[in-house]
Amino acid sequence: MKIRWIMLGLLIVMIILTTVGCGSSATPAATSTPEVHPGKALAEARCGTCHAFSIIENTKYDHKGWEVSVERMILHGVALDDDQKAKVIDYLALTYAK
Repeated sequence: MKIRWIMLGLLIVMIILTTVGCGSSATPAATSTPEVHPGKALAEARCGTCHAFSIIENTKYDHKGWEVSVERMILHGVALDDDQKAKVIDYLALTYAK
């Protein structure tokens, strides 16, 4: 008889713990998504066609250094108009700065 009460008590505790663990949680507050820099996709698409993007991630230049590097890549055939070039340089200088 005692064993039945103990088993029933354990069963109730297990049901309560399972219900609490699987219950619906409060919906987290909406967080703002950080803006993605307009040059990011361009840099990944254009620079990543010739070499691994990890090369860029490991390079640290100031704004002028990135400008020289992007100009050199344009001479090697990367297609960027002036607006795109400015966005890529700005993104690289902000993200991978000295």
